[in-house]
Amino acid sequence: MKIIEAFVQERGRDLSVSDVARLADTARSTVYQHLDDLEELGVIEFARSTGDGHSKRYQLNEESEIADLLYKLEGVTLRHLLELDGELEN
Repeated sequence: MKIIEAFVQERGRDLSVSDVARLADTARSTVYQHLDDLEELGVIEFARSTGDGHSKRYQLNEESEIADLLYKLEGVTLRHLLELDGELEN
């Protein structure tokens, strides 16, 4: 879930495996294990290769219904946490 959260939080930005691992506080090998599944589900998409052609960058698939729901859920969750913390008024 932390891997998906990294893409949602960085919506509109393309990320390398190293970026995702750092943001998700997980190993690069773990990110690699899940990339194909997330891409197959349409949650993320290949964005580009770096100049050397060896490193791929991925981004949240803006056209994916699943990705859109995850983005909205993140907003609702954040709002709820802020309300619990007394930061927002109902």
